[in-house]
Amino acid sequence: MLSNWNLNRNNYKFNEISNFDIARISKLTDENVQSVIPISYTNHKDSKNYLTDEFIQKEYPFLHPTFESVITVLALNLSVCNTHNLEIYLEKIGALAQTICMNNSSNHVVNRPVKQVIPKNWEKIDKFKRNKNLLPFYAVITTVV
Repeated sequence: MLSNWNLNRNNYKFNEISNFDIARISKLTDENVQSVIPISYTNHKDSKNYLTDEFIQKEYPFLHPTFESVITVLALNLSVCNTHNLEIYLEKIGALAQTICMNNSSNHVVNRPVKQVIPKNWEKIDKFKRNKNLLPFYAVITTVV
């Protein structure tokens, strides 16, 4: 387990991916802006997208649950995705993950893309419970070391 990770909000500001970044990447991939949706979660209790320590520990056992991290899930919007051209969406997910990493790069900041996004585990999370067309597919973890 990686410990001693602490996203100190007094010293570091997490940059969520902007609509401009998403639109620019959509132009490059020539795909609908809403085909891949980034959703940022944290274990910071005041956040609107809060993840419990138990969930984080179960899903990502290498993270120490008592320190703050931001997990940005890249979800496929199944209602607008064309299943015959999945490689286009995978390219878009890769480009968005790289953009998140570049936007949040700084001294002592780790951005870790993770393939381990198990949809059935995320189905219990409110955003995915309410919208069955969202498939959690990929993630980027950002934290300060």
